[in-house]
Amino acid sequence: ADLALAKALNDSQHVPILLAGHDHAVMDETCPYSKTRVLKAGSDAQNIFVVDCIWNDASCSEPKVHVEMVSTSVFEEDPAVREIVDLHHGVLEELEEARLFR
Repeated sequence: ADLALAKALNDSQHVPILLAGHDHAVMDETCPYSKTRVLKAGSDAQNIFVVDCIWNDASCSEPKVHVEMVSTSVFEEDPAVREIVDLHHGVLEELEEARLFR
């Protein structure tokens, strides 16, 4: 679906980067029709994309784009964020055990 969206874009709607999600697969592909680069970092926050779009000056219509995929394992865990994640994960675990009908 994301590549189809990229394909539907034309020169007057050029989008250099399409950040996509909700897929488990990692994707870094450039649509051959629109030249839009489609990025998906994968699932479970294991990776992130660091994207720099640089316009050299006001007359520059097309930015230079630099993309780097980084594993989130290189970052130190934030205890406050871990607490929030654990709280919400606990709710999901309760739902997994819930009896939904008789």
